[in-house]
Amino acid sequence: MPEAGKLHPDHEGVLRRDAAQDLTGGRRHEHAIAVDLGGTKVIAVVADSGGAILAERTEPTRTDSAEALLGQLRALAADLVRDAGLAWTTVGVLAIGVPGSVDPVSGEIRLAVNLPDLTGVSLAAQLATLGEGLRVVVENDVNAAALGERWQGLATGADPFAFVAIGTGIGAGVVVNGELCVGQRGAAGEIGWLPLGEDPFDPGTRHRGALEEAVSGRAIVAGVERRLAAGATSELAAGCSAADVFAAAARGDALACEAVDREARLVAMAVAALAVVVAPELVVLGGSIGANELLLEPVRRYAAELTAQPPRIERSALGSRAALVGALALALQSTCPEVLDRVP
Repeated sequence: MPEAGKLHPDHEGVLRRDAAQDLTGGRRHEHAIAVDLGGTKVIAVVADSGGAILAERTEPTRTDSAEALLGQLRALAADLVRDAGLAWTTVGVLAIGVPGSVDPVSGEIRLAVNLPDLTGVSLAAQLATLGEGLRVVVENDVNAAALGERWQGLATGADPFAFVAIGTGIGAGVVVNGELCVGQRGAAGEIGWLPLGEDPFDPGTRHRGALEEAVSGRAIVAGVERRLAAGATSELAAGCSAADVFAAAARGDALACEAVDREARLVAMAVAALAVVVAPELVVLGGSIGANELLLEPVRRYAAELTAQPPRIERSALGSRAALVGALALALQSTCPEVLDRVP
């Protein structure tokens, strides 16, 4: 992994040229804020135009209401600027990765099932009030992670390439011919809605999608708890977490190993779906669950059984910071345009 707190613009990667052109406005700013907004926690940094991180904060995500979440994001950005001893006049852009699809025209955020209802709320407009002339970029968090992995991680030079994140939910960021696949209304990569894992016609799966209902952290725990209630023996108990399940599997617990194996099969099905539609050269697994080392080999094995030409499958080199690095890359397009010029 590159030096902590630093982006290296000499790495081959992918950036959104249209975003940079919209944001620069002929002005240069010295600093940028990047935010990775997750369903359980939010990580934010403020950095200089070379990518050096000057301050960082991590907090549990406020999910009780849209107003509470917006208040948290405003306060977090203000705290970072204060922590770094900066003036808001030096901060030109704030880039944020969100767990939902972002309409590239209207900026509307949809399918953000792990956040409060943001219907009718413009994150860009709300956060732009933090500083005069501040521009805000909002991007899907897995798309941002794909950009981060392409810039600093294992995917430098890989094309086509897909980043699959599994944690609170599941999603994919896909790069083809050096460009992010955004799709209609920004919904490309919402693979949680693949008709796999659970009954896609069951109304109970239509809020999050059939695959997400089967592979998310809560789904892993629910599956273990059902087996325990049916009489299965295990070191695990009701109320465990997905992390507890993987830890128990590493120790050889039979029920935990069964749960991890089921997860690997489902993730391999998602990889197979990407393989036959996009034929990626590389698939990188990320997220708190996807990057777990116990998944890698069984996902590779099952994907090889399901596809005629399986892609290379690896764990993220950036780990939990992939989306943050990608958001920072998006921000740096505005604060340091020459970074963009070095990227194909």
